[in-house]
Amino acid sequence: MESLKQFVLNLITVTPGSDFKYYWLLIILIILVTALAVFIKVYIKKHKEDKAFKHLFKRYPARLINFNLLLGFYLFFRYYSVPYLSVRLLLYIIMLWGIYLAYRMINSYHREYPIQKKRHEMQIAEVKYLPKHKQKRRH
Repeated sequence: MESLKQFVLNLITVTPGSDFKYYWLLIILIILVTALAVFIKVYIKKHKEDKAFKHLFKRYPARLINFNLLLGFYLFFRYYSVPYLSVRLLLYIIMLWGIYLAYRMINSYHREYPIQKKRHEMQIAEVKYLPKHKQKRRH
């Protein structure tokens, strides 16, 4: 019972102190996630014919940047020991959101993307054989 109480107090300590060993690790994570967001954005711009990828991944760069901003703000608050904003619980919540975001991206790429791509290719093949609409004359 005492260890549970100590664990909870450790999570919600108002100012956890400046002894934080993960600054560089989190900075590297921020750089990698930013690079991933830029890569996805550039890939969507370059490969406009891949409508399935664009449809599934168009919101992920903004979400990744939001994750980076939250993590950067947390590092700033932790470095300067801002009370209540440098709580360990906040770091755990941000990291859980990052893990959830990574899971959603991997799931979208491996499960939903092949289905969407096949569906899009079938629609293109179907439209290819349909007659073209006549355009109205303008007077």
